[in-house]
Amino acid sequence: MVVHHLPSKFRDKPKPVLVKFRNSDIKRSIMINRSKFFDRNIKVFDDITRHNSQLINRVKRIPTVESAWYFNGSVYAKLQGRRGAKINLFESTEDITKILQQTPTETKPNQFK
Repeated sequence: MVVHHLPSKFRDKPKPVLVKFRNSDIKRSIMINRSKFFDRNIKVFDDITRHNSQLINRVKRIPTVESAWYFNGSVYAKLQGRRGAKINLFESTEDITKILQQTPTETKPNQFK
């Protein structure tokens, strides 16, 4: 693991820290459990490329998209009531909508009882 302090815009707040992990399994575990850090005023983000960041923003502007996120090197999105799908960086907005509409609906745990 390598840790770097980054410059801060604010003098009264702690400097951001960039952490590079040698083991991707440890990083994945931290990213999955990062919501546990929010109550401690610690924010954990993936360092994503500008292109992936722009893709997430473009996908979030599609009115029918419930959420879009980055995980483990890929961008994902989902429509309400459907499972998430991996989104290719070079897909058009129309193709993204078609891909998301073709994903299976989410099943609820007690749906068949």
